[in-house]
Amino acid sequence: MLTSDLLPRLSIGTWPTPVRRLDQASADLGTEVWAKVEESCGAWGGNKVRKLEYILAHAKNKGAKHLVTYGAGTSSWAAAVVLHGSAMGFDVTLGLGGDVPEHYRALYEKRGVTVHKAPSYNLTPLAAAKAVIAAGPKAMRLAAGGSDRRGDLGSMSAGAEIADDV
Repeated sequence: MLTSDLLPRLSIGTWPTPVRRLDQASADLGTEVWAKVEESCGAWGGNKVRKLEYILAHAKNKGAKHLVTYGAGTSSWAAAVVLHGSAMGFDVTLGLGGDVPEHYRALYEKRGVTVHKAPSYNLTPLAAAKAVIAAGPKAMRLAAGGSDRRGDLGSMSAGAEIADDV
């Protein structure tokens, strides 16, 4: 498995996760279709957990106390940041566009998260800007979906696991 001694990583999930053949999709498409079973990592958030292991370690090392991120109201990334980030002591502010499912709203309320909401997905950049301004200059901004160079290390580790499996 790919690991980095140069970049810190917090342990949230249990790796590696299995790869399994999707029989129905393989039959329907006439070709082998396989999937990485990320939900078996033991922590809610699937592949987002991989990214957060690197991102939250970086935030802790930088002394961040407050995280801000954004996405669609249905964003599993935003929910994973709230779930795992708040459990590690971070305050979280979100900028969300569009409808927010009730189970996510309940999570955000329970964890004391500030949510800046825009009425439609197309206005997500407005919600993101409001969240960044409200969180203040000391808040650490996290890329949507955890798609940055640190988060991508988590994705690369999944790829290395797949290579080992096949």
